[in-house]
Amino acid sequence: MSNATFSKVLKDIRKNKDKIDVVVLYHGGEPQLNKHFFDWTHRVKEIKPEIFIKSVTNGMLLNQTNIRKTVLSSLDLIEISLDGTDPEDNEIIRRN
Repeated sequence: MSNATFSKVLKDIRKNKDKIDVVVLYHGGEPQLNKHFFDWTHRVKEIKPEIFIKSVTNGMLLNQTNIRKTVLSSLDLIEISLDGTDPEDNEIIRRN
């Protein structure tokens, strides 16, 4: 997601904050590939501190730096998805 698109999302969150309890910063792909991901969690919390923010990662980018950023971010929940150890296991888990 671009910064411009995220700014529009923030505007909508601000406008509808009384109706929003959860923000999910994930929709396919790896959210931590976005260099703004951790900053965005803080920006959402600035609008409504009690909002619940969650995300999902495959864990491939969880090095020392990103682990620290994750812990210091405003995420309330992070899920780590696990696939199989080989393509055959992945097919069983993902069901084609």
